[in-house]
Amino acid sequence: MIEAAINRILDLKEPVVASVNDETWVKDGYKYAKPTTPTMLTLYSLNSLVDYLKDNVDQHNPKDLMVHVINFRTVRVISHLDLIHRCRDEYVQSVYDPTSPYASYDDYMTLENFKIWLLTDFEDNEDRQAILRLVGNVSDQQVKTATDDGISQAVSSRVGIAKVETAMVPNPVKLIPFRTFSEVRQPRSNFVLRMQSGIREGDLPKAALFEADGGEWKVNAMLNIKSWLKDALPNDISVIG
Repeated sequence: MIEAAINRILDLKEPVVASVNDETWVKDGYKYAKPTTPTMLTLYSLNSLVDYLKDNVDQHNPKDLMVHVINFRTVRVISHLDLIHRCRDEYVQSVYDPTSPYASYDDYMTLENFKIWLLTDFEDNEDRQAILRLVGNVSDQQVKTATDDGISQAVSSRVGIAKVETAMVPNPVKLIPFRTFSEVRQPRSNFVLRMQSGIREGDLPKAALFEADGGEWKVNAMLNIKSWLKDALPNDISVIG
């Protein structure tokens, strides 16, 4: 028991360190003791990131910094590679934070929620207007599936006060959702619009959008972010991504 207590005390003792070429090393095997890294600051817009860099809040040498576009929702300010320790510091990041309660691709929703989603989370264009006209006039009758070939569907659409006609659901549709930082141009991409009748009698028709560009919009969003940052930042700060 005494031996165990002594070993425990030895385990708790302060590690012995040594300085070699102005670097700190742990004496036990002379393994490098990594210096404390800065706490990364999180922002929520590209403009805030540009302000941070232009005001040089933390007194960095701009030539020692890089802006890394990680993906369509995250951009970070990092240091160049430390050749001795083979590491980089991360100083600040900007994160796109979507807040819409309606954003739900590949999921059927009531036409009322679907219309609100289109109006609040998508830029206005011809295809959005066409879809809004269609879903705004769909009757409460069931969505027909007899002419459904996997691409086109037929629905009952009101014309005037009482007349009901069969209207074709357009596909694919080109839409511009808000999916990345508001400062940059939002990428346009293809979607498949699908509609269905209620599962139970009395249920209202529903609609859904399915992404149909294989994720190409993410690449385009990153290119738009990179281009915007290059125009907004001094030339001595590299932008990669």
